[in-house]
Amino acid sequence: MSADRGSRVVTHVVVIILAATLPVAMFGEPGDGYFEFLKEFQTLLTGLLAVGAAAYTISEMIKSDAKQEQRHREMVEISMLPSKLAVARVAEYLPKSLRHYCEQFRLFSELLDKDTLQPAWDKESVRQVIRACMSAHNLRKDLLSERVTSCHYLFDHDVMQNLEELRGWSGSLLARLPDDFAMPILAEEEVPARPAWYNRGLYAYLEVMSHSAGVLADEIDEWAEQFHLPPRKAPDRSGWMIPMDAVFPKKPTDG
Repeated sequence: MSADRGSRVVTHVVVIILAATLPVAMFGEPGDGYFEFLKEFQTLLTGLLAVGAAAYTISEMIKSDAKQEQRHREMVEISMLPSKLAVARVAEYLPKSLRHYCEQFRLFSELLDKDTLQPAWDKESVRQVIRACMSAHNLRKDLLSERVTSCHYLFDHDVMQNLEELRGWSGSLLARLPDDFAMPILAEEEVPARPAWYNRGLYAYLEVMSHSAGVLADEIDEWAEQFHLPPRKAPDRSGWMIPMDAVFPKKPTDG
């Protein structure tokens, strides 16, 4: 039985007792059976009324406490709203950015000879290593963005430690790349046989970054769960996709 329903029952019982006893107490005469009954059990009836009044008072106090607790929860929710919005901004896009880099690295690593760590250096492999490096470049920008730095005070130790580690690896990787490393896939001439800046050291940075990015993505997902963010339905962006040929146009073939 709910507290509200119990309060109504107690109120009705008290009203019934009063309605049954007050007229007799006020207008009854000694010798009447009902009057004598009330006279005999007046202590019991008074006790019942006192218990009813106490139960009603307790019920009202419980309802008042429940309302105060609800108001307190609402105030806590309001005070946490800025933090939840900051968490939602990070949790929504950063794990996707991290996993996108991991996917670009995986696609490139599948083209490699496992002994020499060198691909065939055809057009596809040159483009893929540049895509992986571009993804690392964009990932570093994300890691340094205001959306991420504004959540530093909310990150737990593991997330913050891996975030700083990934920033360090990405900075070291980009320091090994020339400013124009992406030009081969944007130029119209034939793709060079092998980028001069690629070597085993660069591959090692790409590989370590991929591992670190995967771990950080999982940790951010786990960290965000404690904030109980409401699930968001991803918008349909199929009409927003830019065909790859629009970015890297195919050269016309003869005949």
